Amino acid sequence: MSNLFTYDEDPNFNGEKILIIDEDFLLADLIHFHFSKKGFGIDVCKSLDITHDLDMTEYSMIIIDLNYDFEKSLVLISDVRNDSLTEETPIVICSKMNNNKAIVAALNAGADDYITRPFAINELLIRLHKLLGIKLMPDTSASQAS
Repeated sequence: MSNLFTYDEDPNFNGEKILIIDEDFLLADLIHFHFSKKGFGIDVCKSLDITHDLDMTEYSMIIIDLNYDFEKSLVLISDVRNDSLTEETPIVICSKMNNNKAIVAALNAGADDYITRPFAINELLIRLHKLLGIKLMPDTSASQAS
């Protein structure tokens, strides 16, 4: 398998894509399941090394796992922030690194949010919705008392 995986485009695809830099396809599958309904495409990059070959302007959001290479991740975040074409692109860190030094370094480099693993998927989805400016639909799947 190559280091970049693109999910098949959903019929609702609106031209906006989310880049996930993580080797955990479970997270990508969950994000794809939810955001493809809203028209988003999902690309998964399994290596930081190929991100320099990607056109980052294609992405509406970037989600990074810092567990790969902490320093390279910080450089990527800074590069995205320092490019006038991508400086407003939301960057979310999803990582097992749950120490203050890592969190502060990522936020100082330009990450918009940091969520530690394990996390509840609904918490992640709410954070992503807010950063993308998408209103959440009320959860009607919960049973209501009559």
